[in-house]
Amino acid sequence: MSRKQVIWALFTVWAALYAVSFWQAATMPRTGDGFLRGINRLMTFLGWQGAAAAAALVLWASMLGDRRIGSGLRWLSRIPVLLALALVLGLTAEVLWARFSKPALHATPPAPVTQPVESG
Repeated sequence: MSRKQVIWALFTVWAALYAVSFWQAATMPRTGDGFLRGINRLMTFLGWQGAAAAAALVLWASMLGDRRIGSGLRWLSRIPVLLALALVLGLTAEVLWARFSKPALHATPPAPVTQPVESG
């Protein structure tokens, strides 16, 4: 196989793993109870995305230092790594936002509740 064929094969593997992560997470039934119901779908999605990220790193590493490959194919090999990085940064931002955006608990005391006067 030529180097370009290997790169296209790696790109195809990455695209298949990336697509399977969405497809399987969408079609998998939810399991669990309460707050964690459906966490299996999230874990499946992240597992397939991890496999896709590993394939993306192999694809990106295969392009390093090879100036004979055209710049279009070189940029195409960067897209999977950039998508994996965007997922990691997005999840990190969401966790940090959830951690630090909570309002202070009862910073001011609540207003007293008065009962209506019964007429009788």
